[in-house]
This record gives sequence, C-alpha cells and structure tokens, in this order.
Amino acid sequence: MATLDRQRRIILGALFVALFFIVAGTHNTIPIFITPLIRQYGWSHSRAVIVPSVFTLVWGLSSPVVGWMVDRFAVHRVMTLGAIVTVIGMLLAAAAREFLPMMSAYVVIALGSAMASTIPLTVIAARWFGERRGFAMGVAVAGMSAGGVILPPITDYIIHSRGIGAAYFALSLPIALVALPLVALVIRRQPPDVETAHTGAAPAADLPGLDTSEAMRSAPFWILIGAIFFGSISLASLFYFITPSLIHAGFTSRNAALVQSAQNLVAVPGLILAGILADRFTGRKVAAAMLAGLAAASILLMEAGGGSAAWPLYVAAFIVVFGLSAGVTATVFPIALAELVGLKRFGTLAGWMSLASTFGMATGPLLVGRLFETSGDYALGFEVGAALCLVSSGMTLMLLMASGLAEVSPSQIRAAARH
Repeated sequence: MATLDRQRRIILGALFVALFFIVAGTHNTIPIFITPLIRQYGWSHSRAVIVPSVFTLVWGLSSPVVGWMVDRFAVHRVMTLGAIVTVIGMLLAAAAREFLPMMSAYVVIALGSAMASTIPLTVIAARWFGERRGFAMGVAVAGMSAGGVILPPITDYIIHSRGIGAAYFALSLPIALVALPLVALVIRRQPPDVETAHTGAAPAADLPGLDTSEAMRSAPFWILIGAIFFGSISLASLFYFITPSLIHAGFTSRNAALVQSAQNLVAVPGLILAGILADRFTGRKVAAAMLAGLAAASILLMEAGGGSAAWPLYVAAFIVVFGLSAGVTATVFPIALAELVGLKRFGTLAGWMSLASTFGMATGPLLVGRLFETSGDYALGFEVGAALCLVSSGMTLMLLMASGLAEVSPSQIRAAARH
C-alpha cells in the first residue's frame, strides 16, 4: 500500500485537529447538554430531544447543497465559511435562555458544521488520497472521536461550575482560534499532483464513475441510501442517550460523561482500523460487520442500565463494541459509495447520502424520546434500534452481489486523483 507524502500528511493532520474541535465541540457534546437543559429550563424529554433532532435534520437537509458546493468551488473555502458560521451559532447558543432561541442557534451550528466537516472531508479523502482514501477518512474522523474523549467531561465540568452559556462560549473558542486558521491556511494547499481548481462542473467530467442521474437510476445506490438511513436511526438511538440513559439508571453525570468519553477513546484507533480494513476488504463488507456491532452495542447499553449485578461488565463491553462500531456511517459508508458510483459526482452523491443519514439521525432521538415517555425506560428504544441495525447490515450485504454499476478500482481512483 502506498505511503503518504509530506503534504498529504500535513493536510490529514490539519483535518484531524479541525474536526476535533468543530464536530466534537458541536455534535459530540449534545448528549452532555440534554439533562442540564431539562433541569435548568424545565423541558420535558420530548422537548429536549428536539435539540439533537433539529441539529441532525438541518445538517442533513443542507448536505446536498454542501456536496454541490464542494463539487464546484475550492473545498477550503466552503470549510472556512462553515467554521465561521459554526462559531456564530455557538455564541448564539451561549446567549440563549429560551427554547426557540436555542433551536435557532442549533440551526446555525448545524449549517456551519455541515459545511466544515464530513462532506468536504469525504471529497478530500476520495480525490486527494487515492487508494488510501479509507485510511484518510479513518484518521480524520478519528479526530472527531478524539475530541469526544476530551470535550464531553470538560463540557460537563463547565456546565456545573459556570453554567450552560459559559460551556457554549468555551467550546466556540478553539473553533475560532485553532480550527478556522487550519482550514483557511493549511487545507487550501493541495497536494502538488492534484488539479488546483474544481471551480465548475467540467473538471469532474474526466473523473471515473457515474453521473448524478445515472446513480439516481441505479437500485444499489438506493439500497445504500436505505441502509445508511436505518443504521443512522440505530446510531442516534445510542449515541444521544448514552449519558441520559446512564443517569436515569443511577450513574452520576460525571461518570456517565466518562463512559461516553471512554467509547470515544476506543473509537480513535477503531476508526483508523475501519478505514484500513475498508481499503483492503471493501467498504460494504466492513460496513455490514460494523452495523452488526452497533446492534450488539444497543443490547449491551440496555443491560448496563437494567440493574444487573454484572453492570460493570456490560459497561466495559459497550465501551469497546460501540467504540469500534460507531464510525460506520462517517467513515465506511463514504468508501462504499465511492466503490459503487466512483468520483465523477461524488460530492453531490455524498451529500444525498448524508441527507439520508441525517434523516435517520433525526428520527432516532424522536423515536427513543417517544418510547421513553410511553414506557418510562430507554430499553425499548435500544431494542428497536438494534433490530433496525440488523436490517441495515443485511441491506449492505446485498450490495456485495450488486451488478451493473460502474464500480471503480483503487487504481482508477488514484489515477483520477492525479489527473
């Protein structure tokens, strides 16, 4: 497997650090805010879970537009604008004291985060890293999880010592002072063997793969869309309720936040490993395995909060299994998409895939919140999430038998990146 040159290593390091603060500071800290928002403002569970739902829904609705933008404009410009918008949204959240202002702030945060994170990242990995695109995705997305190790307990501490507004303000500072300069100054320096401009539709025509209309007419593309939708429901059903479910089971907020940080710690090497395996065995095979792992993690978290005397074992197993599986939608599904449709309109098609993922991520919290209001427990929501994840795994396995698509080999991807 080819090694990365110095310029690509620098770009990858900048992506790791930028996503550490942009995504971990916005997305990964949402579960830490849910219980304090309920307690401080008297919101119900059903109202509080609108926060992650609004965030993920806006992120997804904007993804096709972001994908269109990165297919036609310099990637670093889109990411720079996104980082600025994210900071503005965090400052609005810091000043919010009511439900509607907080929701409005999260709309802005979601728009900025979408422009500054996963869609541009998938395009950079696919176009600039050739046959190492899975490894590049894994390393960059590991930055999100590394941030998720450190920022949740810090956020919990600031909330309890200084308040909710101070926590949002503190999270905005490294985005403005660290992530924004990296995106604006480092990521703009493309590797020397890559075309400088993607400023119009024409340059993409020379890349291998399907056009947007061709992909939209292919059944395997829609199977992949369905698989990521169901898998994202399961992922959100777990991710956003790790801390609330453990607090509900009797854990202190500090210990519940530490569990979330621990699974993110496991996810850092897990994401890199997933990318390497996807490069070697295809994204579809690795995605199916990781989705089965998510289903197992749902059951483990349910048992961890079920009052069993073996709860330490369930918590430890959950941390490992979920940490190794949680990156499937962010890291491995884009690789599977590149395998199926190529790079010709990858940014646009990745945006549509992200839209499906976001609808799933928005559905998950609403589903679990409704089931909690009905049953008074999180167990039923975790069971439903596990079942949907197994369905998603089966759909992904179907793609291994797909035919009739312009499947693109790593050598073709690499050649196109050097076009």
